[in-house]
Amino acid sequence: MLLARSLTAVMVAGLLTGAMWAAARWSRHRVMVGGMIVGVTPMTFHLAGAINPNAVEIAAGVALFAGLIPLFDREQPVSPGLVRLAGVAGIVLAMLRGVGTAWLFAALVLVALPLRRSRLAALWQSWVVRRWLAVVVVAAIGGAAWTLAMRVTDVALSLPCQAQPCCCCRPSWSRSTSCRCDGSTACAACWT
Repeated sequence: MLLARSLTAVMVAGLLTGAMWAAARWSRHRVMVGGMIVGVTPMTFHLAGAINPNAVEIAAGVALFAGLIPLFDREQPVSPGLVRLAGVAGIVLAMLRGVGTAWLFAALVLVALPLRRSRLAALWQSWVVRRWLAVVVVAAIGGAAWTLAMRVTDVALSLPCQAQPCCCCRPSWSRSTSCRCDGSTACAACWT
């Protein structure tokens, strides 16, 4: 269990270090560093010590935005380091949880929305960008396929009857009235 916690902490630390590096090295505005310090809350660090994908997802989102913002800045050169940071963060974000692909798409749209075509063309001409974009797209397709194949979003269908809300309870003066989900298993007592 300690190894799993350590691996989560190392992943979070690596992603946040990359994000801080991108903000300090490549951002024109030093406010980005302060924003990251304020934005990465103590809860992120608390979750980083647990066996939980939430902290890794938060760190990947922060690293993705921190890599994309200077990368899409038309006054900055296309840095292979920023492309790698955004690519690794995008892969982690897309494959970690079911909603990660949506976050990845939202980040790309939000950062690319105010761009001019000349910057998009400059990014597309870079072979590093095209290669990492292909890898991120494959990871996003793989993450979405896993989510659909494993029916991750069908959580309520896989819960035992005791955990499902029953809508068949009727008010009664007795505490022994019970709900029935499938007609045979009592799932919860109705307290009226």
